Amino acid sequence: MFMDAAVMAEAQEQALGIFADAVLKLALHIQQAALDAGDLDQKVRAAGAVHRLGRGLRQTLALQAKLA
Repeated sequence: MFMDAAVMAEAQEQALGIFADAVLKLALHIQQAALDAGDLDQKVRAAGAVHRLGRGLRQTLALQAKLA
């Protein structure tokens, strides 16, 4: 069974939106943990995680915009 192109596009947009929201929430949580960390090594590791999550978020938003 083939999915209608409009239905598929809507499903993809919804999935990307849900994923982008989850990644943003996680990145903000880790950012706060980095700010609260007392140990410099913990700050650096958390900052790296936030950077990677931000990159994934930007790529997700770009894909969402391209599909729109």
